[in-house]
Amino acid sequence: MKRSFIISLAFLALILMACPTPNDKPLTHEEKHAIGLEVNKVLDNWFRAPKENFIKHIMDGIHFDSNTAMVADGLITIGGEAMRKYMHEGLKDVEYISDVQTPTRYTHVLTRDVVVITLNYEEKIHLKTGEIFPNKGGFQYVFKKIDDNWKVVNMAGTHTK
Repeated sequence: MKRSFIISLAFLALILMACPTPNDKPLTHEEKHAIGLEVNKVLDNWFRAPKENFIKHIMDGIHFDSNTAMVADGLITIGGEAMRKYMHEGLKDVEYISDVQTPTRYTHVLTRDVVVITLNYEEKIHLKTGEIFPNKGGFQYVFKKIDDNWKVVNMAGTHTK
């Protein structure tokens, strides 16, 4: 009796593990579309960085941990601390960036909490010296929903000027 009870419990556990949970169901086209719109809105707000506290705004959009990585112009930077250092160094002469346009953008919803956006961009970089440089290129951002907020966890791209 005891053995059959244990076997029944084991069988029940196997059935429960095999049954899909709500998060395991494939996303519908409508769900993918809604998630894609949500993440693109986050990206648009990120691109509309304020003139004041520009670097803080950019950094707040990224989730810095040991798995965060970026490939830019042939250099790979891995880990939150290395990324922070790279970005602070790369942005130290930048006052702010304006007029960001993304004429080509492709959104791929992988799961309910992971989205990849690949795009071409054009922007104006305003240096602290007062100079303004046009810049353009392509980037790919991997967004992950962390604590109910979409954050960049990985990115790769280039600047073509």
